[in-house]
Amino acid sequence: MQIRVILVTREGREKDAYVEALKSLPVRVDTVSSFKGLEVKLTENRYQGVMVDLKTKIKAIQDEKELVYRILEQFPVVQLRLDDQTGEIKTLYYGKSRGDGSLQEFVQKECGAFKARSLRSDKRFKVHFNLVLSGSDRFSQAQPLKTVTLDISKGGCFIFSTDEFDVRQRIHLEFIDMKDKTPIEGEVRWIKPWGIEMQVPGIGVKFIRIAKSQGAEIQRIGNINP
Repeated sequence: MQIRVILVTREGREKDAYVEALKSLPVRVDTVSSFKGLEVKLTENRYQGVMVDLKTKIKAIQDEKELVYRILEQFPVVQLRLDDQTGEIKTLYYGKSRGDGSLQEFVQKECGAFKARSLRSDKRFKVHFNLVLSGSDRFSQAQPLKTVTLDISKGGCFIFSTDEFDVRQRIHLEFIDMKDKTPIEGEVRWIKPWGIEMQVPGIGVKFIRIAKSQGAEIQRIGNINP
């Protein structure tokens, strides 16, 4: 089955170069010129990955920061930059501070392993749950991380942290403010590293295993504290 991705970049030399490079790969590509357009497309269709021109992203963050991060946390993402002198396409996986792999590797390994999906519609609440984070569901590590959520939905959350994590890393979360304190299993989907940009560092987490009662409690507390 052909992999389906979406490319967001302004019209011009960069777009022409990206589209040309993708012609040799087993991928169907839709293109948009803005994050507003990206939001519409991701709501209408299912995709396995997002490709973002770095200049376009930087401009969008200035105007619609929350929209940019809400979109990028939900899909495999590669940021692209066209070298003005060599014409080479540089790749940077979202949430990492250095280059990582080629465009072909991103399509085949990251997108190919990701089940196509549309943009999540779960409402996200800016609620600060206290939690303990561990790589083990038994919380057996010597010093599990004590931290808080910066926002949360029934499907995932953004957790403050300056520690190092890997994308796709499985973690377990114990929310001490919840009635049901059963550890929730999650997967790190994106990372905001400390010291890279002027932003709050942390990890975007997708819930892999969560009790219905816990999802209901998140919804209830979020509605009280929107």
